[in-house]
Amino acid sequence: MAAELRTIVDGLNDEPFKMNLNLISLDTVSNEQLLQILSDVLLWIEELNTIDIREEEADVTALRIFNSLRVLKYQPPADIEKLQQWRRNIVEGEKTVIYPILDWIFKNVDVLKERAYLAKYLTKIDVPGAFQDPEVVELSNQISTLMEEFKDVHSQVIEARKDSLLMANVQADLNAMKIEKEQLSKRIDKIERKLHGIANVDHLLWMAEKCRLENEQLEKVGHLRIEQKNLILFSDQKLQRLNVSLEEVKAAGENVDPTKRMKALKEEIETNRYMVNEKLPKEIEAKRAMVADLSKVVNIATMDESDIVELQQKIEKMNQEIMDLIDERDRKDENTEKLSIYRHQASAICKKKAKLVEKLQEARSELQNITNKVEVKKNKLREKGGTDFVITTTQFKNYVSKLRTKTSDYKRKHAEISDLKSEHAILSRTADILANQWKMLMQKIEENGGRIIEIRNINQDKKSETAKLEIDDVKKLRDIISESNQQMDLKRMAIDALKQSNAELNKQLAVTDATELFDAKKRNYDATEANFESEFREIEENVKSMEDEVVMKKRKIFRAEIEIKIMKTISEKLRQEGLKLVNQIEEEISRVNKEMEVLQRSDQGNGLSVEEATAQVAMWRSLMKIFQLKLQIAEEENT
Repeated sequence: MAAELRTIVDGLNDEPFKMNLNLISLDTVSNEQLLQILSDVLLWIEELNTIDIREEEADVTALRIFNSLRVLKYQPPADIEKLQQWRRNIVEGEKTVIYPILDWIFKNVDVLKERAYLAKYLTKIDVPGAFQDPEVVELSNQISTLMEEFKDVHSQVIEARKDSLLMANVQADLNAMKIEKEQLSKRIDKIERKLHGIANVDHLLWMAEKCRLENEQLEKVGHLRIEQKNLILFSDQKLQRLNVSLEEVKAAGENVDPTKRMKALKEEIETNRYMVNEKLPKEIEAKRAMVADLSKVVNIATMDESDIVELQQKIEKMNQEIMDLIDERDRKDENTEKLSIYRHQASAICKKKAKLVEKLQEARSELQNITNKVEVKKNKLREKGGTDFVITTTQFKNYVSKLRTKTSDYKRKHAEISDLKSEHAILSRTADILANQWKMLMQKIEENGGRIIEIRNINQDKKSETAKLEIDDVKKLRDIISESNQQMDLKRMAIDALKQSNAELNKQLAVTDATELFDAKKRNYDATEANFESEFREIEENVKSMEDEVVMKKRKIFRAEIEIKIMKTISEKLRQEGLKLVNQIEEEISRVNKEMEVLQRSDQGNGLSVEEATAQVAMWRSLMKIFQLKLQIAEEENT
């Protein structure tokens, strides 16, 4: 479907349409615009001017599109119901029907243009038999001969074009070969000039040729090696798949119950026996009866009203006989009412059995279709990738479980890495803060007149606590101790000052309500954004519903117009048939009047009155009944 849409979009974006569409904008096109696009594309194929379908009647547009598709030999659905639905969808501009037509047109543009061009000159006009006369027949014969001449001329033109294209290709090839020949001659001259002063040229050329042959052989061997590696890889993969399938089959074979398997096979055999012995013969007989009925219908001559009346009378007679037989059966079944229950149960079981067999047939046909699709996909996969490897359900489940474990491990490790990164950032920030504080402390110590002793290598310079002091003078030791105490006091004071400044900064950060203002503004922004989105969605839904209502109204109007036209044609036919019936009734009345006059004249010639004639007829009828009764009595006595 995506490839089909891409073909349609590319075709509509090219000349002469230039609609600048993409897949999303094409999906948002309305049904009326899609019908207009189909009309424009068909007119472009037929090399006619575009027509605005809004200025054209709907039935005219539909007939024009159907005629164009018929001329271009587009294959509609074969089923009558599907064909009617297909035509209705085209008139309504449904995407499911118009997209395949556009895809078919853009894939076969050149062929369809030639087909439309030929249809202008090779389409015959059907003249009804009532309007045919010698002149019309002669003209149709002339048109047929001209069409044959046009076909011959067109085939000659196509052959001439092919010959001209072939000649042009040959000429281009000759020119290219001449240019290549000149280039090769120049290169040969250049190489000969280079090799003119070199000794043993023939030996070197022989060695170069041998080297070239060896390189070609080496290249062939390399290709063969790659092919063999690929074959080995495919064989290994196939072996792995076969091993996996073998293990699955072994596991399934270990869990197989012979009794269940035999029971399933017996059920399948019974089902097949029922289908072969009972269901399929009935279906064959039904099909044969249907074929016989259809052949009878085909062989029946054209029927008129009298034949229809006769058939209706036969149908009524047969229905009456059926009702009589049903009553007789009901009277007979009163004596065997106990068996009727079992008979109904047996018939219900037979119906249920037939339904289950039909479902089984549908399931088997569906399974066959699925297996065919799988084979087709395997063949396609084999053509594309060189192998028909298809993973099984167990392999896919194992793959999914492994993928889940790997994703969970990945998420866990990713979380650990993110924690380490955040901790590293915090520690680096802490180190920067401590470095800045140390610099400030150094500046303060230097300002206060102190000095800083840097420890270059702790492991080398550090001494043991019990090591012996190098200074023995007590005063110097006291001075060192007092100096170190002063430095410790200064450091303590600096640390206290830093702690106070840190506490003040924390208080300021706690007092400021910038975060609260930010949170409040963010909440207001989120609320306004949510309200705007909800209102926009409501407006968009209202617009869509209104557009759908407009489309539905237009469809209803179009259908109502079509129904009105159909009703008009039906009323016109009924009016014409009514006039015919009135004329027939008047003719029948006149015929009856004439017969009455003839009968009256004959009565006058006989000299009998109406009462006497009726009495005489009654006497003759009674006499006929007497003779019939006598015949029946005589037949009964003989039997």
